[in-house]
Amino acid sequence: MFTIGAARGASVSTNEIDFRLLRAAPESYKGKAVAYAAAYQSYVIAFLPYMEKSGFSGERHFLLNIGDPSIPVIARKSPALNQIIVDLKPGARVRVSGKVKQFRAEPALSVLPRYYVELSSIEVVEEPPGPDGPKPR
Repeated sequence: MFTIGAARGASVSTNEIDFRLLRAAPESYKGKAVAYAAAYQSYVIAFLPYMEKSGFSGERHFLLNIGDPSIPVIARKSPALNQIIVDLKPGARVRVSGKVKQFRAEPALSVLPRYYVELSSIEVVEEPPGPDGPKPR
C-alpha cells in the first residue's frame, strides 16, 4: 500500500463506502474521508482549464480514472507514487482512500466533474485478468 504525505501514520477516520453511492451523490461526502474499491482505468497529466484554476497541474499532479471519470482521483506526484502509477495495469481493482473535495472553479459544462477525491492511499486489491481471461477456479 502506498500512503501519501501527512496521512502516513495518522489516524484518520475513513468511511468505507460503495463507490456507486459516491458517484450518485458526491456532494453528500464533501469534506469527508472515504475509502472504496474500484477498477483502475488510466491516468493523465493534462488537466482541464477549470481544474488548473483550482490549483492542479500536470507538472505536479496525476489525475487518476478509478471507477468512473465523474469522480476523478487527484494525487501529488512523488517518486514512489510515480512508480506505482506506472506499474498499475488497467482493470486492476484498487482500494483508494482520501478526502472528497469540490473544485474551486466551476466547469464550463455541467457534465464535467465538480468533485474529486484527494488521494491519501492506494493499494492493489486484485490484479486484472491475464490476456486469456480469468483463471478457472
